[in-house]
Amino acid sequence: RSANDALYRLRVMGAASGPSSTPNDLLGSSLDVLVYAVTQTDGSVRVTEIAEPTLGSAGELRAETLFAWQSKGKGKGRFMATRVSSRLAGKLEAGGVSVPDNVLQR
Repeated sequence: RSANDALYRLRVMGAASGPSSTPNDLLGSSLDVLVYAVTQTDGSVRVTEIAEPTLGSAGELRAETLFAWQSKGKGKGRFMATRVSSRLAGKLEAGGVSVPDNVLQR
């Protein structure tokens, strides 16, 4: 499972609600960030992916991973920036939050 899978499930839930279902462009433009978490075997929860919803050239909805958890074993690890170009950096800066280029690409 991944952020892409969660986004797909959200789209399907909207489509199941009938003719007034949520289209891809509405989901893609109304969500700024997707945080995907999984339950570990010990019951704790680990965020494994931070992604941004985007629309492809054909209008397909997908999640572009911005940060991915890289496990180093025994609960240790760190988030790695994927260097994917992000709209989120611009939105944060418009709100007065400075974002280094090595964290979120523009």
